[in-house]
Amino acid sequence: MKTNRNIGKGAALLTGALLLLTLSWGAALAEDLTQEERIAALKQSMAASQEALKAYQWTESTTVSYEGEEKSHSTAKCSYDADGKVVKEVTSAPQEHKKKRGLRGRKAESKQKEIKEYMGRAKELIATYVPPNPENIQKCKDAGKISIEMVEPGKTVVLRLKDYQLPGDSVGIKMDLATNTMKGYEVDSYLDSPEGAVVMKVSYEKLEDGTVYPSVISLDAAAESILVEISNTDYRHAGN
Repeated sequence: MKTNRNIGKGAALLTGALLLLTLSWGAALAEDLTQEERIAALKQSMAASQEALKAYQWTESTTVSYEGEEKSHSTAKCSYDADGKVVKEVTSAPQEHKKKRGLRGRKAESKQKEIKEYMGRAKELIATYVPPNPENIQKCKDAGKISIEMVEPGKTVVLRLKDYQLPGDSVGIKMDLATNTMKGYEVDSYLDSPEGAVVMKVSYEKLEDGTVYPSVISLDAAAESILVEISNTDYRHAGN
């Protein structure tokens, strides 16, 4: 019995050592990928997740704040149509605030219109960055405007891209080395002109089948004192 226990213990130790060796070898291979191979792996994983998401429907919640005060909140049921475009069915529209009278009321109403107009343009800007465009990534790579920064050796790198969508903008894509999938995404861009600077941050999570999706998107327009936060939840296969 003692001999059998020793054999079992030795086998477990050997298995653990082999697993550790495999993980270390895999991490080493991940670190040894060239820039071109890294970019190709990222684009491949992005395309796979984007295609898989077309079979899902989910709930999108949007909150808009001005000077730190929440101004509107809305929800929509989202899915992809046959052409691969996102279709949104509003399930909870922003509530209409009671109108104030007099000069203050007119100023408040004017500001609400400004925020609504800005929100329309902000959503269009977000759509040009989320999800990342493989063609823009390749364009930056071909122009020599991409670099790779090792954040956690063997685990995480950040791809830095300049002039990704607009002249002077920059993008940082946080990438998981083990799966070649996105972990996070940051954008420094602007609306209309560089003076209208905006900062976008996107957090990514995985569904049970490994599909990566943007769970939280935030757009901070400091110059306008506007913060937009979008969360995507309740993912399920379309029709369920």
